[in-house]
Amino acid sequence: MMITPVLTQLRPDHQDDLAFLFKVCGSEFDPTQPFNPDTSLIAIHEGQIVGFITAWIDDQPYAWVDVFLVHPDFRRGVVGFHLASAMRAIILEKGARAIRCASENGELTAMLKRIGFTERRDAVLLEWRHK
Repeated sequence: MMITPVLTQLRPDHQDDLAFLFKVCGSEFDPTQPFNPDTSLIAIHEGQIVGFITAWIDDQPYAWVDVFLVHPDFRRGVVGFHLASAMRAIILEKGARAIRCASENGELTAMLKRIGFTERRDAVLLEWRHK
């Protein structure tokens, strides 16, 4: 079965569902952590948040993916691909020419490579550059 999640910007009323996603993904959720709604996306399937990505853009010509989570039941599907692709478009629209992501997660690394990220340095830093 092909699942196509609905992607939307993060809103304050998503806080509880986002906390649950962090928990099932084994990540610590800090409710005081401000996520920029302009560079944060959630994937929703049947009313449940199944994925989250947030990035920040500094004064350099690149952006950093800060958090990238996909619910364990939705991994190895298209949720992560859709989130990463949509974030790439948002970041380009905002003027950044490259995206970096530090990851020691093999699944995430493999998915990012499938959409054009390449390993840099010690294979923990991945980068995608606009051509």
